[in-house]
Amino acid sequence: MIEQKITPKKHLKHIWPYILFSFIMVLIMFYDWGNKTESNNKAIYIIYFVFGTVSIINIYLHLEYYFTNRGVKLQYDREKGEIRYRRKIVEIVISPESVKSIEIHQSRFFKKKGGFLTTDNYHFYKFILYDGKKVVITSLLYPGFEYKLEGITELKEKTISSILFD
Repeated sequence: MIEQKITPKKHLKHIWPYILFSFIMVLIMFYDWGNKTESNNKAIYIIYFVFGTVSIINIYLHLEYYFTNRGVKLQYDREKGEIRYRRKIVEIVISPESVKSIEIHQSRFFKKKGGFLTTDNYHFYKFILYDGKKVVITSLLYPGFEYKLEGITELKEKTISSILFD
């Protein structure tokens, strides 16, 4: 039985590509600011715009995943294929028999060790149960989570795997 909850280590695992990207951008900004000539270079302004846009998207996505699974404790029994999803006093037991469909939402560029964009580490599973309940398990809660049932699992690839804009 594996028990999972959100930890600082999981935050860093997801946000490290963005931290690296930010570090490089700050170096470019310091170089540009340290250069005493007037910067009319449109390329620098495009880089600043891209950095700002990526920053907003990355921070939004990270917060969305955090608040989706904040306070959740997940127990996963691989042998039985049973998941116990607990938030405060509400517990939902997901067994293979109770699952109507499973949607796996991930980036088109997602790989086991990350991808091309700083948002590629973010992915989630959406379980739709026969009783009408929906359970979302994000990669921030359980980064290496894999759960598939033949015939009812659907992979949905998007550029950015947002839960809200599903």
